[in-house]
Amino acid sequence: MEWLNDPEVRCYLGRNFPPLNLRRERKWIENLYKDRNSVTFGVVLKESDKLIGSTGFGNIDWRNRRAAFGIAIGDKPEWSKGYGAEAIKLVVRYGFDTLNLNRILLHVFDHNPRAMRAYGKAGFVKEGFGRIAT
Repeated sequence: MEWLNDPEVRCYLGRNFPPLNLRRERKWIENLYKDRNSVTFGVVLKESDKLIGSTGFGNIDWRNRRAAFGIAIGDKPEWSKGYGAEAIKLVVRYGFDTLNLNRILLHVFDHNPRAMRAYGKAGFVKEGFGRIAT
């Protein structure tokens, strides 16, 4: 909840939503288990088990075997340490090898070069550009 209410974190997520409170965050977490078309993981530090972000797939199309990928490292002191890149590689491998996906999509803002580098290292290729309606 704290991360999603931080404007510096939110600017990379591309979602307009009102500030979150604990009740809304708990409801979101509870609904994760009900959504058969998404898979969500926590990103934790190995040495301490500290939660620093989340990642996973949404809008899974089981028939056509594709999904949308997302990741957020919300703990700002852990930015630029390679944790996001490592999580991307692990989750993408899980998507292809375990979920049997054959296409994984994502959206990234041009003002997020850190993410673009990490996605490129994981094998993502740029296919096009889009505009956000304002």
